[in-house]
Amino acid sequence: GAIPADQTEPTAENVAYTYSEAWEDGQEGVALQGISSSGSYGRLTIPSTYAGKPVLAIRFYSSGSDGTNAITSLVIPEGVKEIGGSFACVRAIQSVSLPASLNKIQGGSFSDCFRLTDITVAAGGAYTAANGMLLGDAGKTLIGWPAAAGAVTVPAGITRLGEGAFAYNHRLTGITLPFVSYGGTSVIANFTALGLLLAVSRDCGPRPGVVHLTKKASADR
Repeated sequence: GAIPADQTEPTAENVAYTYSEAWEDGQEGVALQGISSSGSYGRLTIPSTYAGKPVLAIRFYSSGSDGTNAITSLVIPEGVKEIGGSFACVRAIQSVSLPASLNKIQGGSFSDCFRLTDITVAAGGAYTAANGMLLGDAGKTLIGWPAAAGAVTVPAGITRLGEGAFAYNHRLTGITLPFVSYGGTSVIANFTALGLLLAVSRDCGPRPGVVHLTKKASADR
């Protein structure tokens, strides 16, 4: 979405990060651990290098005090390999652009981002996106569906729910699961996973309400 007139895109002059050394796949770089800005956030582009080294991971957790709750658009550059729960509860965010270099996204990294409907992922990597959903494992794992609301149906072809896929989502009233071809134990695993997905480990607003789970019936047993 458009950047509001009263918000400016952070630049190298008004945004700063804390960081630590990081190693990913034998490559030396930095992991961003915290963020602060002297301006207002709108569109935020994570730098590809910081302190003279490539940015390999983003591991900070957003909070109201660092201003990240005003981010409306996020761009993560090629070269970043890991996102560690960084943007949960950034409720103003509407769009996210992710690189093909990503190989790890911590569960719940975009939970309670209920305005996040536009997720794009560069082709050729471990993740894809479709209809506001972040997917892994060639589209078989639902990593997150931040804007899901009301009664939703998990699309056919998704056989696994990632940890935190629906975490902090108190707008859901029902979830219909697709038929799982792997049989009974996989169905049990899915329902067990949903219990974990809806649990919260840190306060991010109202707790989830009652969610009704439905498994699509199939005559093929």
